[in-house]
Amino acid sequence: MALALSFTLAQLPLLGQAFFLHPHYRSTRNARYIRLGLIPLTLAMLASFSSQWLVRDALDSFTNIFVGSFIALSGLRSVIWGTASDPYYLLADPNPSSSVFDRLLFAISLQSSPRGIGWSFGVPAKPVDQTRFAFLLETLRRLAFNLPMLVCSVILIGVIDSSSSAPSLGLRHLIAFFIGIQVWTMLDTAGCLVRLFALAFNLDLSKHPFFLDAPIKASSLADFWSRRWHSLAKHVFVEAGARPAQAIARFFAGEGQFSRASGILGAFLISGLLHEFCLWFATWPDYTFRTTLFFTAQGLGVVLEAVFRRATGLRVDGWLGRVWMLGWLVCWGRLMIDAWMEQNVVDKEAVRAYFLERGYL
Repeated sequence: MALALSFTLAQLPLLGQAFFLHPHYRSTRNARYIRLGLIPLTLAMLASFSSQWLVRDALDSFTNIFVGSFIALSGLRSVIWGTASDPYYLLADPNPSSSVFDRLLFAISLQSSPRGIGWSFGVPAKPVDQTRFAFLLETLRRLAFNLPMLVCSVILIGVIDSSSSAPSLGLRHLIAFFIGIQVWTMLDTAGCLVRLFALAFNLDLSKHPFFLDAPIKASSLADFWSRRWHSLAKHVFVEAGARPAQAIARFFAGEGQFSRASGILGAFLISGLLHEFCLWFATWPDYTFRTTLFFTAQGLGVVLEAVFRRATGLRVDGWLGRVWMLGWLVCWGRLMIDAWMEQNVVDKEAVRAYFLERGYL
């Protein structure tokens, strides 16, 4: 009960910030001061919730990864909302009704829209050119693809990792690849469940596209991260990472390729630090920062693709681009996966016992 109350209280300052981001406060300076003032309260509430959570579930590493991401994203959203210079608005309704009830609904909608689909800070909602039944069938087909892939990846990871007490470098890269498949299918399955929820409760289907777009088909790192991977935290990474890094680079070097590259690296750096925090929250600090290194390396890869295009006039594309993309992801991803497995995010002994019991080993 106390934990549920702490969780609820941690959301109230964020809800207040969302409330004062309504266009009704476009010309009200005091609203911005209130949003700024709510930042330390939000962070304090989140810190209180996190400490209470860890006292109760300190050893549940896998669950704590998700709790840690929620805490980190909530904290960053609070800073972004508190420092936003302009209110947010829905693209379809830039001047909404400003009754107190409508502003409250606006705040709830904003707080539950991490991707920003249809919002001024996100991307326009694409019209759904299919019937509700076709939407349902498409979602079920995606689930029918994801679930076997997820199960197979879990089995293969368990078999490979449990077959040896110290997997070779090649096997560790293979484990990293299959864990990537596992993460992909888990996230995409979650997106399918959200779509089914939207369908069941007659929500706007245009705001519920799939979380991912067949990332295995990406032909470059830029394609993978900008279009194929999920955008659940994109706004946070842009506002907390890309914009500050680009502004600093622009101050010292002016507008140009360097400042744009700095923005890309800044977005991936903040993503890496967020994921690093999740690992530290769930287990203990990894002072080699291999998780942060993985995400920062992805930003470097995107920058290298841009340099290649400017130097040769050719885009990274096709099968060669796909090989490059997968190689870069897996090689750097192996370092991060090593860190997460060394710190027992997944109980390897339990996995090994499971496969021994069922005769897989």
